Amino acid sequence: MTRIQRDFPQAESVHRLDMATSGVIVVALNKAAERELKRQFREREPKKQYVARVWGHPQPGGRPRGFTADLRLAEPAKAEGVL
Repeated sequence: MTRIQRDFPQAESVHRLDMATSGVIVVALNKAAERELKRQFREREPKKQYVARVWGHPQPGGRPRGFTADLRLAEPAKAEGVL
């Protein structure tokens, strides 16, 4: 948040999505936006959609609709900059 506030001193953190991972921080640049965004999160209006960028080729006989990745990219305390 301090890096954001260097360029935008009025910025207020509204919500941290997926805090246990390397989630996104939602920031408001004015009080009206902050109030509205907090209301939306309180009422659970925002929806999340995850997109995976992959490379390579699927293995023959693999599941056509997806897979589960049980590994983290980084520990939460070290996740800064990890997407």
